[in-house]
Amino acid sequence: MGARLRAVFMGSVVAVLAALAPARETSACGNEVELALTPAKLVAEAERLVAEGRVQAAHDRIAAIVTVPNPELGQNPLLDRALIVGALVVVRSDGALPMPRAAAKGERKEAQKEGADTDRVARLKEAVAILEKVVATSKWSPPATEADVGEALARIPGREADAKKILEPLEAKAIVASPWAYAALGQLRFRTDADRPAWLAAATLAAEQPARTMSLERCAKMTKRKEICAGKLPDDAMKKEPFPRSVRVRHPWALD
Repeated sequence: MGARLRAVFMGSVVAVLAALAPARETSACGNEVELALTPAKLVAEAERLVAEGRVQAAHDRIAAIVTVPNPELGQNPLLDRALIVGALVVVRSDGALPMPRAAAKGERKEAQKEGADTDRVARLKEAVAILEKVVATSKWSPPATEADVGEALARIPGREADAKKILEPLEAKAIVASPWAYAALGQLRFRTDADRPAWLAAATLAAEQPARTMSLERCAKMTKRKEICAGKLPDDAMKKEPFPRSVRVRHPWALD
């Protein structure tokens, strides 16, 4: 199964890139280099897009690569990166976008459509499962991915406390690597347990105010997109963007 999956995956990548007609490698201004499009660079562009909140464009790039219905982590390093981006697309669209992959045989088409509200939580849970598996199977526990798990859990009803248990220790060590995770933690600190008496809820919110402010200030230092820190998607989040014929990067040696 693993060999077959790898063959299908790489075959689909070749087909996609052939259609894209990659440009030749050229140098660019400053510290950047413009490189012909390859599978790794396409995934790298999707990583940049999802970090900026341009989730539709990131989704489309990963969907062009992941053309099997049930891709598995651990089969191919590039596929693993693609699946992480796909999971973040689901999380940062708050479940409005599905996991970018081919529909399984017999799967309802509407389950793959954007904005199917009944599937929102199911999509978020699938994304959490992918991110949790990355953390569980990694030889070292990457803080960035742990923060992604916390960010994802914060969006699932009933999992808010689990999200705080992940994010607060990372914040205490100053190793939260994403403004999205800081924003999620800041928003969590606006919430209180509905079962608490009103006076206790108010006291809790007051006690959380300094920590909440710190989370949102750290978020603001990590991104120019202030909508992210306000818990909102940027205006271009759902905008479809044409595929590039090349990718401009600062560190091309990290993409192969």
